[in-house]
Amino acid sequence: MGVVRFGVSLPRDIAHQFDDAIKKEGYETRSKAIYDLIKKYITQSKWQHGEKIAGIISILYDHHEKDAVNTLLEIQHEYHDIIISSQHIHLDHDNCFEVIIVKGKSNEVEGLYRRLKTLKNIKDTSLTVADIS
Repeated sequence: MGVVRFGVSLPRDIAHQFDDAIKKEGYETRSKAIYDLIKKYITQSKWQHGEKIAGIISILYDHHEKDAVNTLLEIQHEYHDIIISSQHIHLDHDNCFEVIIVKGKSNEVEGLYRRLKTLKNIKDTSLTVADIS
């Protein structure tokens, strides 16, 4: 894997704002910050065009809501072909946290995520995706 160098021209105020922002994030170089931005852009593009991605769906819910628990399991079985793994965590007496690792076409992952996040009695959901190419 070689390295390609290229120049970027920005208005001075944008360059200063970028430097301030990446310094606050802890980046040591502009190159690493720009690399991360470009990777994020590529991943988003692949997401929008239905290409293969990997991701994590996290779900927070009340385990006393038995309908929610049963429905979560049913939906996961429907999407078994894109679910690699899941982990169930007991946060406290009332709250459970579930993490589902997925790999598949972005529209399939999005379909699973939409089904899960719209369930009744789900307190919170999030989806994080990564480019696997």
